[in-house]
Amino acid sequence: MLVGVSGHLLDRLQSVLNAAARLVFSERRSERITPLLRDLHWLRVPERIRIRSWDIVVTGRTDGRTVERVNGTA
Repeated sequence: MLVGVSGHLLDRLQSVLNAAARLVFSERRSERITPLLRDLHWLRVPERIRIRSWDIVVTGRTDGRTVERVNGTA
């Protein structure tokens, strides 16, 4: 769980996520990252942490099955 991690580490994690998105789309570093993340349906690191934390608090689950339950596929 990444709640409470330093801003510096979150920036580095976001940088890795951005590099992965650019690799998937074969884009240059100068290209804007937001449209790429949106096309991949990826959240920025702080948003991802916030949503995952909320998910754990609300459901008490950490095994990833909550999305299946919400979609009605469980």
